[in-house]
Amino acid sequence: MLYQQGKISAGKVRAWIGITVLEFQQELAKRELYTNYDVEDFQADLQTLQSMGLL
Repeated sequence: MLYQQGKISAGKVRAWIGITVLEFQQELAKRELYTNYDVEDFQADLQTLQSMGLL
């Protein structure tokens, strides 16, 4: 609920309950929820990958 309301990050949720990224995503899917990942996040990830020479 806190994650859905944007009051806690996905990383903090995972650390708090001790699950992996994949497990967290599976739990979100079971509840028909989605990760808070917007265009700005995507662009930041692209820049990171480019700076690492992975794209």
